[in-house]
Amino acid sequence: MSIDLAARLDVQELLARFCHAIDHADARGWRELFTHDACIMCGEGGRVQGSADIAALLDQITRCAGPQMRHLITATVFDRGATWRDLKVTAYGPVLDLAQGGAIAGFYDYVFELRLSDHWRIRSLSAQQVGSQAPAIGAAVATGGATPRSATAH
Repeated sequence: MSIDLAARLDVQELLARFCHAIDHADARGWRELFTHDACIMCGEGGRVQGSADIAALLDQITRCAGPQMRHLITATVFDRGATWRDLKVTAYGPVLDLAQGGAIAGFYDYVFELRLSDHWRIRSLSAQQVGSQAPAIGAAVATGGATPRSATAH
């Protein structure tokens, strides 16, 4: 079953808002991206679930990464889920450190499972860092953000 252009554009907007919410510590915008029972899995062992924990995750990311990080999500692949209200989006992208001249601070593989209610929302997210600093994101989530800034980018 194909995915119509309107749904694709709505999901691209959701992913852009995801990046902006992280990069600008927009707590309200961040909360609006997720279903109330959403789950985020970050690296090995890092997992948060539910509105309160997901809100706290944004604070952890902000403390670890600082205001100079910029997230990019690209190479999006859309697949239908179990029902017409579900989508799976696979993507990847770098996190740039503007304090270091835009150097790549991390690179992530993402799997978003989305649910359509009043609009598309993230039901689950797997964010796996790849490359030389791969364990950092899971450690930051598991320790409440205790990983050094240079090793953590979300």
